[in-house]
Amino acid sequence: MAKDVGGVRIIGGKEVYGGGLKGFSEMVIADKMSRGRTLIIGGGMADEIGMDMLKQGIKQESEIMDISDNTIIKYLNHPKNAKGAGIKPSEWGKVSKVLYNPKGIYQDTKQKYLTYVKTAPYDKDRTIKVVIRPNYKQVGSTSNRIVSVGIVPNRDMKNKQYRKIK
Repeated sequence: MAKDVGGVRIIGGKEVYGGGLKGFSEMVIADKMSRGRTLIIGGGMADEIGMDMLKQGIKQESEIMDISDNTIIKYLNHPKNAKGAGIKPSEWGKVSKVLYNPKGIYQDTKQKYLTYVKTAPYDKDRTIKVVIRPNYKQVGSTSNRIVSVGIVPNRDMKNKQYRKIK
């Protein structure tokens, strides 16, 4: 049963936000705590990913893509930040652009779980990388979960562990 409370939707006892990633990340960063909140980003990951999953005999179980507040919180003091590989609090809006208009889509073949990566240029030498786990199961729901976000050198995406789809 869904219930709206002050712009927040409560579904199955969990807070689910329907606003944009930038606003959600700003709220989570200001709070500095993981409280089990989830942002539903939109439907479908990409036609290319769905088609690739079908080729592998895997059905995409959900059209919902989401991110938890915990994923955002882990990057506040992440060791990647010191190397310039972390997403700055002010740059979470750029992640939305990668999700909706990726310049590259890959399957990460090294991961234990089925994992896809969307990328877009960050600057001349680096790429924003968004890692998505399709058919991510949580108690009572399945989604396509964003599990990691970072900035990597362009050459990293040429690594053998990434199978290019687009």
